[in-house]
Amino acid sequence: MPIKARVENLDDVAEPLRELYRQEGEGFVLDVEEADGLALANVAEHLTARTGLEGKLTEAQQSLAAKDAELQRTRIEAAADCAMRDHGGMVKLLKPHVLAQLGMVNGRVCVVDGEGKPRVSQIPGNGGPMDADELVKAMKEDRDYASVFYARSNYGYGGSGRAG
Repeated sequence: MPIKARVENLDDVAEPLRELYRQEGEGFVLDVEEADGLALANVAEHLTARTGLEGKLTEAQQSLAAKDAELQRTRIEAAADCAMRDHGGMVKLLKPHVLAQLGMVNGRVCVVDGEGKPRVSQIPGNGGPMDADELVKAMKEDRDYASVFYARSNYGYGGSGRAG
């Protein structure tokens, strides 16, 4: 049985060990000599300091996790915005549909299924995960989404504006 460092009553200690305790406040503490700058009286201080440091560590870990999640959201949104603009998509209309299908896998933005697993690229010879650009391109070719992409025209600089 271990010797208790602090007791409320000496009756809680075996008879031969009672002489090792001294009264402190309303209880008794084990009277030991200081060793390497540490005394039993310092244990409470060290435990308090450790508890405080553990609390700060937990706060820092939570803050880091929040920043990491924010960075991932920013990267996903940037990839989606870039792909939609490159393919002439109406960003406000497409964005919720594109973002719902994107996620981070191994530090890369890619298209994921409902379980968060990456979808495989449909580009011949690619075999890797499908990216935001490929998703938006497929949506542009899909009749259900074609109306949310700007049509290419010959009007403007260099175009005649006339057919044929």
